[in-house]
Amino acid sequence: MQAGDEIQFNAHHIIGVIWEDPNQKARFETDFVSWFARCYVDAEVLEGTATAQYLYREMPEHDSEDEHPDTGWRLRVDVAQLTDEQYENPPADYLAISTALNRDDSYIDLLGAPVGSAFFG
Repeated sequence: MQAGDEIQFNAHHIIGVIWEDPNQKARFETDFVSWFARCYVDAEVLEGTATAQYLYREMPEHDSEDEHPDTGWRLRVDVAQLTDEQYENPPADYLAISTALNRDDSYIDLLGAPVGSAFFG
């Protein structure tokens, strides 16, 4: 590879962008602006003891002025995968959506869906 070589990639390969030109930033901003933006994920998904089966997007809970604001995405496990103890006390982590995607990226194409969207699978 040499300077000036063309490289092909998809949007999901981009972790973040620093824009020098605010007009370009405005042109390319979307509802889903950063892989560092936050979501809630059941701890079992991150631990690998269960998979995300129910994904839904609600109005973000945190201040939009946060450096990495809440996306509104919630990644939940199928309750059939939980023990009684996990079901009664479900821990969820608030973290970068890219962290959840590192565990399972099968739902990456759904992340552009609007608030109010829900998926089960």
